[in-house]
Amino acid sequence: MSKSLLSVRKKMNYEKALEATSSAVTTNSAELRDKFTPKFTDFVGQLSPKTVKHQVMSVYAQDAYFDDTLKVLKGRDQIAEYMERSLGATTGVTVEIKDVAYGESDFYYRWTMKIFFKSLNKRNPGVSDGMSQIRYTKDGLIALHRDFWDAASGIFGYLPVFRSAIPWVKGKL
Repeated sequence: MSKSLLSVRKKMNYEKALEATSSAVTTNSAELRDKFTPKFTDFVGQLSPKTVKHQVMSVYAQDAYFDDTLKVLKGRDQIAEYMERSLGATTGVTVEIKDVAYGESDFYYRWTMKIFFKSLNKRNPGVSDGMSQIRYTKDGLIALHRDFWDAASGIFGYLPVFRSAIPWVKGKL
């Protein structure tokens, strides 16, 4: 499948996920904002390969949509497996929430993530700035999670093969 078809397919999945979660909580209540915001900030603040599976099961809805730019997943079982496997390649991940904005039914968390890879550049973490769009169910579970960040600089920039290629490609644009 061509890259452009994958991009269209991914966007369609996102659009369908937005439609499917259109009955999510509205963010116009300060009480709901105060209740739901710590759920996400606490979750990303405590990412660990040993606990992430349990955390995902208690934070995400059963049929949650997840897109972190690298993977698009459906359902908390797939999300838990993916996060557990991904975190297993690290010695640690920290996510610092910089600020939060609210749309009609979405929470937008701007963050900085540091990833300490087991086998890559152990002393210096991969650092990425990004934003997560989160939509909650009425029960306070995450129904939709989409990350917006520069994976090329944040992760691929630490891989020897890509490290020198990324500036070259950016220079050609």
